[in-house]
Amino acid sequence: MAFEVEQKSNTKNIFGVMGIVIAVFVVIGGLYLVFFSSPVQEEQVVPTGFSRVNQLSQVNLNVSQFNEDSIYKSLKLIADDLVVEEQGRDNPFAPF
Repeated sequence: MAFEVEQKSNTKNIFGVMGIVIAVFVVIGGLYLVFFSSPVQEEQVVPTGFSRVNQLSQVNLNVSQFNEDSIYKSLKLIADDLVVEEQGRDNPFAPF
């Protein structure tokens, strides 16, 4: 009596292991890039039109000048009061 034993190919297992190893390397490489690599330093050139920004940032407004001005005092409020209306139903998912 002779027994014949078939050997199953392990190609599925090999590809699975290779996929897991590649995924681990990708994750390790991504973690290295995110946490340990230094960012690229780029030089930023300010356009010539922004040279007045320093002058504008040093402006101090005196609010008391506005309160004492006759033109400011002559302004009238023309906005109407808002009316709050009922919005939607109590349960928007209830059938009609």
